[in-house]
Amino acid sequence: SSKDVHNNFDWQLYNNMAQRLSRYEQVRVIAPRAGEVIVPIHGGTFNMLAFHGDGVRSTMPGVPWGGVNRRVGELGSQFRHLNIDYFALGHFHTANIVETSAGRVFMNGSVKGPDEYSIKRMGGGRHAQQLLLTFHPTRGYTDVSFLDLS
Repeated sequence: SSKDVHNNFDWQLYNNMAQRLSRYEQVRVIAPRAGEVIVPIHGGTFNMLAFHGDGVRSTMPGVPWGGVNRRVGELGSQFRHLNIDYFALGHFHTANIVETSAGRVFMNGSVKGPDEYSIKRMGGGRHAQQLLLTFHPTRGYTDVSFLDLS
């Protein structure tokens, strides 16, 4: 439900990952109980606003890029004082990267692939896939890997 944004499979999975990866000092898993979270990159040199993506409004099927652009613009204005450099969202289960007037948007895939909901609502779904982003301490975003989880 929208009032309980952490009550889903993703949140459970990320907490499981945090526990399993806790022995690696260089890995930090963030699993907030909030709908949006600011993720500082390289000690806050860059900031990413991560949000689920279910607040994107649209009537078109698939990924509603116009709605994504509008929502990112709204959030960029709302969090302007935090100097957001990047945005990250999921919800649409499609890994992609797009430039907007508010900043670069990283759309993550799904950790589980298609399910009965995506098949019923959209006729299918993308295979399980996640983005692995690389950031340089002064240059910011430098690389992306599309990780096939199937």
